[in-house]
Formats: sequence, structure tokens, C-alpha cells
Amino acid sequence: MSASFNSLSRKTRKGTASDMIAIVIVLAVIAVIAYVSGILKPESGGGNILPSDGQTVGQIVNLANLGIEESTHRHITKLHKQFNAHLGYGEWEKLDGEGWDAMAKEGLLDPMVYLKLGDELAKLEGAEDDMTTLAILAKHASDHQDVQSILYMHRILQDFDYWILADEPSDGEYWGVTQTYPNYSLKPLTQDAKEIIAFTKSK
Repeated sequence: MSASFNSLSRKTRKGTASDMIAIVIVLAVIAVIAYVSGILKPESGGGNILPSDGQTVGQIVNLANLGIEESTHRHITKLHKQFNAHLGYGEWEKLDGEGWDAMAKEGLLDPMVYLKLGDELAKLEGAEDDMTTLAILAKHASDHQDVQSILYMHRILQDFDYWILADEPSDGEYWGVTQTYPNYSLKPLTQDAKEIIAFTKSK
């Protein structure tokens, strides 16, 4: 009886260990799939870096005192929404000639749009540089139908819309791709922002 019990106990323990290993493997596969999906579909759900204090630049400084009009924020919000329509939730993967033509007609790929915004935001430290980055990306995207350029543009505009020009925190996620936000949050420039700067300097 005791021998039978011990044998059964060993089999049970062996089975339990095998089950645990199988569960760990399944969870690891799920984690890898989720991670890779996040890399391959960056516009499907926003960024994954959140400002630790949750403050917007609009809360840190008085934008009106810097001569920044509400109309400038509305214009950036409009551009952000237009990019959302073309790129958000995996739409960027379906982009074709017709989509590029539509973006051009909407003015999304016109460098002058962003240079003018840079003039309007000139007193906000770093913003003019970010708008110049957008202008360079717009030109490169227009000339080469370069998807990476418009993905970068989308992220910069999202950060401006939700985390720089907003006067209160948003549910919108933060990409951490501007030079402006770190200037006011006293946070270091993110690696993503450095990569975009390097990308534009190569164009």
C-alpha cells in the first residue's frame, strides 16, 4: 500500500512539474507575441512611456504668456486627428498611392505648414526645433512615400496635442519623441527622440 502510494505521489509530482513548465512556456510565448506586436504595429495603441508626474507643459508654464494662441493648439489637434485617420490602429500598413495623395491634398505633407507652426511656437523652448523636424519629415515623406517619416510625424503631433499644448493631463498616451517636453519637465531626452533627430539629420 505504501509503495503504491509513493509511486502515485511521484507520478503526481512529475505531472505537476510538467504542467508548470508547459504553463511557463505558453506565458513566455504570449509575452513575446505581445512584445513583437507592439514593435511591428507602433500606431495601434500609442506610446508606452508616461511622464512620471503626469503634468503637461501647459500646466508647467503659462502658454498664453508666451504668446501661444489656442488656435495653434486647435491646428495641431486637427493635424493629429488627420494622421490618426490615415495611420491609427494599423491603417498605416494599408497605405497605398491613394492614401498618399489624400494626405498631400490635406496639407499633411507640406513642410510650410510646420514651419509656420514653428513661428507661432517660437517662444516655447524646443518647439521650433520640433516643427523643423516635422517639416523635414514631411518633405522626405512626400518625396519618397516613406512610411517611417509619417509615423514619426504622427507621434510628434500626438505628444504636442496631448502633453505639450494641453492645459490638463490627457488619456492620450505619451510617445516621448519631442525636444520640447524634456525642456520643461526636466527629464532627459528619450532614446526615441534622439533617433528621430538622427533620422532627420540624415535626410
